[in-house]
Amino acid sequence: MRKLLCLWLLVGLMACREEKDDTGLHFAETLGFTEDCSGLVSDYVDSVRYLVLADTGVAGLRQMTKVLFRNGLIYVGDFPSHRIVVFDMTGVPTLVLDKQGRGSGEYLRITDFSVDEKHIYIYEDWGERLLAYGCRDGQYRFQKPVPVRANSIAAMPDGKFLLSYNPAMVPKYDGHPPYFLFRVGRDMQIERKCMEYDTTFCEMPPVGFRLEDSGDFVCFSTRLFDGFTLFDKDGDGDCVHVKIDFEHKLSEEERRDPQLYNNAKAYTLLRAPLCTKDYFVFSIGFGSHFDTYLYDRKNRVFCRRYGELIDYYKMPFQPFAVHGDEFVSMVYDDEWYKQSQMCALTKADAATEQALKNGNHVLLFFAMKRP
Repeated sequence: MRKLLCLWLLVGLMACREEKDDTGLHFAETLGFTEDCSGLVSDYVDSVRYLVLADTGVAGLRQMTKVLFRNGLIYVGDFPSHRIVVFDMTGVPTLVLDKQGRGSGEYLRITDFSVDEKHIYIYEDWGERLLAYGCRDGQYRFQKPVPVRANSIAAMPDGKFLLSYNPAMVPKYDGHPPYFLFRVGRDMQIERKCMEYDTTFCEMPPVGFRLEDSGDFVCFSTRLFDGFTLFDKDGDGDCVHVKIDFEHKLSEEERRDPQLYNNAKAYTLLRAPLCTKDYFVFSIGFGSHFDTYLYDRKNRVFCRRYGELIDYYKMPFQPFAVHGDEFVSMVYDDEWYKQSQMCALTKADAATEQALKNGNHVLLFFAMKRP
C-alpha cells in the first residue's frame, strides 16, 4: 500500500484528503471530467510503430480477445477459438496453446487467462478451475479449484491471484459471497474480499467489467460508482479507489434499473482503464455514443482523440493493452489503415502495408511523451 500511495504522490494525484460517498468507499482522488476536454491525444503521442503478427496457418487468429505482454513475448487470447497464441516481439509465433477437450490438462473453454514469469493460467468458469501451462513451452503443469465463480483473473508476482465476480455476466449463486473482488493465495483460499455490494445489485449489460492488467498495475471498475479501483502488483494486496466526477451523472435509480439506464443521458465508464505511470486510458460512453479518452496524470486533464469532426481519423487511438510505457491498439483492416493514414497517421512500411492487404493482424504501438 505504501508504494502505491507513494506513486500517487509522485505524479501529483494525491488529494489533500480522502473523499467518501454513498458507496462507503474512500477515494484517494477525484478526476474531473467535462464535455470540453482541454487537450488532444495527438499532442501527447511521441511516435507510432507497427508490428505485423505473422500468420503461419496454425497461428491464424480468429479474434484478439485479450493481449498481454510478458516475458519478452506477446500472449494473445483468441477466446472464440479457445486458444492462446504466443508471439515473440518481432511478430513470429512461438507457441499455440490449444487444449480444448475433456481430458487431463484440457479445458472446455477459456473464460480468461493471465501470465506470470513461469506459467500461462487459463481460467474455466464451467469447471471453476485454474489450469497452468508452461509460459514458453505450453506444457500442462497443474490445475487448482477456484473458490468463487469469477469472470476474470490476474496473476500477481507472489503466486497469488486477483479474481473478479460480475453479477451480470456470471449467474448468481445462493451463498456466493457478495463481493466484486477476491484475493486468493497460492492454495486458492480466499485471503481478502473487496467491494461488497447489495445482492439486489446487477451490472447492466452489455458491459461486463473485467480486470484490466497493465503489467505493473491491475484496474477494476463497476457501475456501482463512477470510477475505478487500482491495485499495485508489487504491493501488499491493498488498493486505492479513484472517483470520476462526470458532468452528467447516472442517478442511483438509473444504476440499478436496466430500462432507466439504457435511456439515461449520462456519462458512464464502459471498462476499467489501462494504466501507465503517466497516463490512464478510459472508454467513456454517453447514450449510444462512446469514445476513448486519455488522462494526463501529472497535469490532471482529460484529452480527446479529435477536435473537430473532420479530425476524427487523425488519432485512431483505441488501445486494448499496455507494453511498458506504450499503449497498444490494432489496425483493423487495410481500409481502416488507408483512411487513418490519409489523415496523418504515421505511414507504415511497404511490408506492413502488404501484410494488411493479405489480412494479417497488425498491432499499433503508441509511445507517449513524458508530461
